[in-house]
Amino acid sequence: MKILVTGGAGYKGSSLVPLLLSNHNVDVLDHNILPDCTLIPFTKNKNFNFIKKDIRDVKKKDISKYDLIIHLAGLSGYPACEANPGIAESVNVESTKKICDLMSKSQKLIYASTTYIYEISKKKINEDSPVNPKTLYARTKLEAEKICLNRENTVSLRFATIFGVSPKMRHDLILNDFVKKAVNERNIVLFDQHSLRSFIHIDDVMDAYLLTIKNFNKMKQNIYNVGSDKMNYSKLQIAKKIQKKTVCEVITSTLNDPDKRNFIIDYSKIQKFKFINKVSIDDGINELVKFYKWFKPGSTGSNTLV
Repeated sequence: MKILVTGGAGYKGSSLVPLLLSNHNVDVLDHNILPDCTLIPFTKNKNFNFIKKDIRDVKKKDISKYDLIIHLAGLSGYPACEANPGIAESVNVESTKKICDLMSKSQKLIYASTTYIYEISKKKINEDSPVNPKTLYARTKLEAEKICLNRENTVSLRFATIFGVSPKMRHDLILNDFVKKAVNERNIVLFDQHSLRSFIHIDDVMDAYLLTIKNFNKMKQNIYNVGSDKMNYSKLQIAKKIQKKTVCEVITSTLNDPDKRNFIIDYSKIQKFKFINKVSIDDGINELVKFYKWFKPGSTGSNTLV
């Protein structure tokens, strides 16, 4: 199978591409290339090709030859989108519409969505629950998802909050950020400490993509929440777990977090395809503590095209 991964040099793509190359021809379309790009070694692989291009400039010739497109490209996260609203709209929404318009009906599409779009609720949330995105990031992700699902041969994966070590790290993701600060600054500051989030390790995200490729014809034209019922934690619970594994202080603030999320997600739909989370929150924290003890990021991390 010929696969195109948009935004494939980012946090998820840098983990996904090596796995796909085991069985497929894989091209990556991305423009945010740094000297430490983790895909450089794959240049030697005859089944790999890199297309250096901004997703907003994509042409039909760039995508017409692929059986499957995995659409990861986008401006990711609340802070980045709020700081760059025009880019968020053009990259997350307009470029997605352009890709869908250029694709043929027979081409398959897997879209990377998010559970962030749901209405805050005390009830368990499934794929048919009301959506009410509170931030520009969430609104653009929902709008792009709707565009994707208007075409044939599409699967949308709404991921829980991702964490864990990847070849191209994102230090801004909440659990990664908490561990980084616990190790390097010896404190974690909490806003809305009791708000609940659902988490998923990057390795389990990779399993979800591989499972979707394998079961695409059965899963198409549907939305799937991707995560685990066992991975719902409040910010305070996460911070306390990290505190047990590091020397840090947990500081609670009365200020409200503009990045509001507080819900429990139902993942039974994708579990029908035997999707199982393998990495626990504790194992993931251990991994991150080990990582940040030797890796010292020079910034708060990437919120760029991933």
